Parts: sequence; C-alpha cells; structure tokens
Amino acid sequence: MRRETKKLLFDIQEAGQAIQRFVKGKDFAAYQSDDMLRSAVERKFEIIGEALNRLRDADEEVLEQIADFRKIIGFRNILAHGYDAVSDEIVWEICSKNLFEESACSLAGCRTFTGINNTGRKLWTPIHCFCLSF
Repeated sequence: MRRETKKLLFDIQEAGQAIQRFVKGKDFAAYQSDDMLRSAVERKFEIIGEALNRLRDADEEVLEQIADFRKIIGFRNILAHGYDAVSDEIVWEICSKNLFEESACSLAGCRTFTGINNTGRKLWTPIHCFCLSF
C-alpha cells in the first residue's frame, strides 16, 4: 500500500476515534447545547470526508473498497459549504448510532485499513455507514 494511502487512512481512523472520544458519555441535549463540541465533531467529519476525497487521487482502488465513501464525502461537503443547513440531529445520529455500531465491526471483523479483509468483505472504516437522507 502506498505511503500516501496509509496516511489518509490513518487520518480517517484518528478523526473517527476522536469523534468517539468527544461524544462518549454525552446525550443529544449535551451535544446540541455545546458549541465547542459540535464544532469539534463537525471538523473531524470534515477531515474524514476530505481524506476520502484525496484518496480518490491517491488510490482509487482502496477508495472503492470503503462502503458509502460518496455519501461520506457528500456529508463533508454539506458541513463545509452548507454550514447553514447542517442538522444537529443528523450529525448526532451518525455519531451515536452509525459511528459506534460500525466501529465495533471494523475492529473485530477486519484488518484495519489493509484492503479486503480475510472474508472478502469490503474494508470498513470507523464511520463506514452513513445513513443519510438528504
């Protein structure tokens, strides 16, 4: 795997883990009332989306193995460019449900960021499954 690819995947993993740390023990009311927390979470999602966008140029073969990468990049674009349309509820839902549910699968079922795992399933990232309905 190319060095740039590893760096981008590492950045994605680090940002996903940071989001987990930020929201651990919080509920939606705490998230919604804390401007700094919301800003930090949104920034990390932006990093994840931008890293995936850069992965398109660096290693499209690896990018194609990441489920829903287009939705994740689209979500990043909404956060970065549609700041006035960001829904706290959607961001929180991604944090509290998808991020945590899938991170357990990613750690238990895959070799993190090495491509196709030993079962032949697609590579999972800590935030692979964004169930967005925009």
